Amino acid sequence: MSERLHIVNCAELADSGWTFLKEPLADLPLDWSFFSAVPRTALERWIRRPNLARVRCAWAAASNAARHPGSVIISHLPRTTLWLSLFCWLRGIESKHIAFAFNFTELPTGFNRWLMRSAFKRVDRFVVYSTVERSLYADYFGIEPDRLDFLPWVMETPRASELPFVGGQYICAVGGEGRDYDTLVEAVRGMPHIPTVIVTRSYNAPRAPLPPNVTLFTELRLDDFWNVVKHCRFMVVPLRDSQTNCGHITIVGGLQLGRPIVATASRGIEDYVKSDTNALVVAPSKPADLAEAIGRLWADPLLYGKLQTAIAEGIGSRRSESAWTDYLRRQFARITNPRDSLT
Repeated sequence: MSERLHIVNCAELADSGWTFLKEPLADLPLDWSFFSAVPRTALERWIRRPNLARVRCAWAAASNAARHPGSVIISHLPRTTLWLSLFCWLRGIESKHIAFAFNFTELPTGFNRWLMRSAFKRVDRFVVYSTVERSLYADYFGIEPDRLDFLPWVMETPRASELPFVGGQYICAVGGEGRDYDTLVEAVRGMPHIPTVIVTRSYNAPRAPLPPNVTLFTELRLDDFWNVVKHCRFMVVPLRDSQTNCGHITIVGGLQLGRPIVATASRGIEDYVKSDTNALVVAPSKPADLAEAIGRLWADPLLYGKLQTAIAEGIGSRRSESAWTDYLRRQFARITNPRDSLT
């Protein structure tokens, strides 16, 4: 591509200094503008419905796109995509729109589903992080399947604070979406010799009384969150059910830190977790099955070593952004070539 493109990047959870893939794409003739939906003011932190920070971010990104005709919008997370699409429609902005991180913990219903079905018709491409989500969202939102693209989640090894946040040997379960921590608590209740640390958000904390071997942290700083994973014996990912499309960041981050995994069998993580290769996989909502897998991995050094070896062999593929950058190179080239459509 030779024609300069202006890229409008609108992210919901990234801080204001995040530049997405600007650096690895620096050889292309691109100009970037970045917008973050992280709350800036007390009012944005206080009022979450409607999410004022998200609305402000989407409006600012749409305004920027309006000042740069022919720009390409990249949004991150579905509700930011929704607001951006609506604002572009209201203002007559015809920028190409690529929706990254198109992922739902809970699928919307009623009016919200109807609104999204309408707004998503004006989005050109959707990037999902599991293959099962392609058919799921195509059917649910009426999106043509060939507009949904699977790219595996990749990330650098997470940065963690140095000194162990939790002392001694322990297992951990971390993450705030789509988790079933009650099943985990029930599983380890009868194993007092296995200290267990749970790190989640307060709204998803286990409801059952915690046994003495379980420690709960909520709202930890990111460096401390990953510190718990870095120093654990292995990680447990107890998902809500067999269809839950959550845990990708936690799983890949844990694998990058070399931690074996015990996980709930879910179609949403089949692209990342391979039973008896880098993880042990059990049926959802089965405390006895989960307890058996945890106890087996805790007590079997040969199994533990086998999983760690497989994890180490795959570390490079989980770190490389080449799949993402190659994808955007293809999309940008097609946008600037008037003979091709965005496919």
